[in-house]
Amino acid sequence: ALFRGRSDERITHIELDKKGKQAAFVVNRQGRYSLRICDLETRDTRVVHRGGFRIPQNADRSFPLPAWHPNGRVLAFLTEEKGYLWLNFYDLEKKKTERREFFAFDKVLSMTYSPDGKKLLMSTVKDGRSDISLYTILSTSVEAITDDIYDDLDPVFVQGSKRILFRSNRSSNELDAADEKT
Repeated sequence: ALFRGRSDERITHIELDKKGKQAAFVVNRQGRYSLRICDLETRDTRVVHRGGFRIPQNADRSFPLPAWHPNGRVLAFLTEEKGYLWLNFYDLEKKKTERREFFAFDKVLSMTYSPDGKKLLMSTVKDGRSDISLYTILSTSVEAITDDIYDDLDPVFVQGSKRILFRSNRSSNELDAADEKT
């Protein structure tokens, strides 16, 4: 087992690094959470972030949302605090977290790094609609990949970073520029 916790703890958001040597996961207990990293060879586990409130009936288990950098030395994770999103980068070597405001969206449902580690591909929610967005880390810019009435979820890069694959409730496999943007 990756982690043996108490009977009232729930594990969510398990993310393996690209080499399969480390796992990041979230342990939720009565509204409080901790983001942990486990070395899969030694089974050593450390807490890198804690948060939430002890209000079990209102527990939001969608955060923190982790994503491993391709080099395996940085763990990005999104948190929500007081209604605002924060993008965090935990450096495993320095054991420090850099934190940035991330107010472009109402919620982020999933995220993954590009193969070169320069961008984050995300399923985002804004104004009640879920779309695919590409966030460039260095310039902090956001590019909308989709912006329409359809639900677009769980994007991943395929063929390196040449194509993006995602789930959607579209009636065809093509992105049509004439689709309504309502």
